[in-house]
Amino acid sequence: MKIDIIAANYLMDDHTIMAGVVIRNFEDLIRCWAPEVENFYFVQVGANNPRCGDPLYRFVRDMNWGGILIEPQKWVFEEQLLPAYLDCTGLFFENVAIAEEDGAGELFKLAISRQRWATGIASLSMGHITAHIERGFVEQNIGNRRADLPESKEDYVDVEQIRTMRFDSLLDKYHPAKIDLLQIDAEGHDYRLLQLFDFDRYRPGIVQWESLHMSPDERTNALDHMCGLDYLCFKSSINVVSVQQFVVDRLGLGFADAPLRRPPLTLK
Repeated sequence: MKIDIIAANYLMDDHTIMAGVVIRNFEDLIRCWAPEVENFYFVQVGANNPRCGDPLYRFVRDMNWGGILIEPQKWVFEEQLLPAYLDCTGLFFENVAIAEEDGAGELFKLAISRQRWATGIASLSMGHITAHIERGFVEQNIGNRRADLPESKEDYVDVEQIRTMRFDSLLDKYHPAKIDLLQIDAEGHDYRLLQLFDFDRYRPGIVQWESLHMSPDERTNALDHMCGLDYLCFKSSINVVSVQQFVVDRLGLGFADAPLRRPPLTLK
């Protein structure tokens, strides 16, 4: 196991954070950083069902974060997302997909189940859904309901008409003072959303994005993009976590495994 200690110790306001904090995953990073941030604020693209494998849910509730949660699937939005946060304050919800333009679009999803494994692969790309179907994803997850599957795999898929919204339109609507965390799970569109987000307007301390469904070129380009914005990138499960270098420096963080990419060294 490689240990990469970045710094010795750093003065933060009225106390010192000692070196030796080793980050193994996204959760470790949030536990270190979020308590140091006043009025922590997040934007989550692809919130789905927060009670099933969501990386933010317990932090939002336990730490009383404020933020904006975005989910394009109407049934998931109304029956799973909203009820999960019914007793929370400071949260805003949008039943839209983030896209290049404000307007309408089509969301491709599995028609055969509303379980989390099925709703979790809904995508703006038909190809994303068909790729899952062709590699046996449905049969692997449907369990004892295989006999209920349609004869034609074309009938596995449903199309939902949805609203689309640009990042800028979303942020113009809510005018957050800052964004500390941007969470993206867009089932094949993560790189495009990283390109669409205006990092000159808001520069989140942490950005987590799913790399599992990216092509090798997309992943390389996404890493280059984030590195050029002064983010250090490391792998956490099926995601890449991009953390601003100032966060690494202020907390004196080290990493259990070597980061995927570091921002270029700036000589002063």
